[in-house]
Amino acid sequence: PYYRRRGEPPTTYSTTTRTYFLRRVVTHLRNAGESGDPALFIPLATGLLVAFDDDLDEPAKTSTVSYEYDWETRRTTIVTRWYPRYSHCLGFLWLLRGAGDALELNRLKTGWRFLAGRDGEQTGREEPYVDLWDQAPDAVMHLLRHARSMEVQQFALRVWQANPGFLDEADCAFISDLLTSWFPGTVALGLELARAKWDPAAPDLKLLLAMLDSALDEARGQGSEWLAEVLPTLAVDGDFLAAVAFLKHEDARAAVREALRSSPLSKELRAEVVARVISGLLSLDDEATAGAATDWLEFIGPDELTALPDAHLVSLSAHV
Repeated sequence: PYYRRRGEPPTTYSTTTRTYFLRRVVTHLRNAGESGDPALFIPLATGLLVAFDDDLDEPAKTSTVSYEYDWETRRTTIVTRWYPRYSHCLGFLWLLRGAGDALELNRLKTGWRFLAGRDGEQTGREEPYVDLWDQAPDAVMHLLRHARSMEVQQFALRVWQANPGFLDEADCAFISDLLTSWFPGTVALGLELARAKWDPAAPDLKLLLAMLDSALDEARGQGSEWLAEVLPTLAVDGDFLAAVAFLKHEDARAAVREALRSSPLSKELRAEVVARVISGLLSLDDEATAGAATDWLEFIGPDELTALPDAHLVSLSAHV
């Protein structure tokens, strides 16, 4: 508080102290950035950015309306002032937009607001120490994988797109994570990277599975087109065929079924796939996925399914 009653002991954690610590975050980040050493700045900045979660924090863009008297025109005007999401998080927004010209601190320097007459969405790179981020593909990849804030996902996408050399760091596991991201722009980047990395002469079936499992219709459509290019490879791969049973989308499973109609599977492979799928089913709790996987079993190995021991069939039927 700004005051206390007579005789009341001083407050240890006052508003002044709280404001100091809020500003101290920015000071600490700035000192790390001014060092010019990515090893000092990037881990600190990345840790702070990934700590914010839109679902938990429920940030909202807000505004205030005030009345200002213009002595020249002798008129009172209505002034609307906009505040960005996470306006009270000084260090967070400073990392994302501290080098731009859209935001300023409020009068008490306890939060951010847009400059008068602006409510601007960010379009370009406004972060401090651009050169340090351009040296940190691993950190940007970490943000794309794990950030739960829209602002951070957008920031990481801008940095990635500004650095074509980052493509060399993208492996199948990273692209697969992007294809299952919660943020649409990041899923679209995953599709872009998958197309850049795909080689039908040396197909990565894990990447193909990630495409078929994506929530993005365009990604699943592209994956379905790739099936025909690599049919001889996938038709002898038990890992791939077993994993298809647990894909989340029926159109993806249907595309694989259609591709396999012209390539009969060996008896040994059918038995292997059935065994793998049953093993997965018995440890599965999702009823909808279990039903789809059972349908896949009936397509892949109906004879092998019928020949299963009674104990396996009882366990399977009880589970499903």
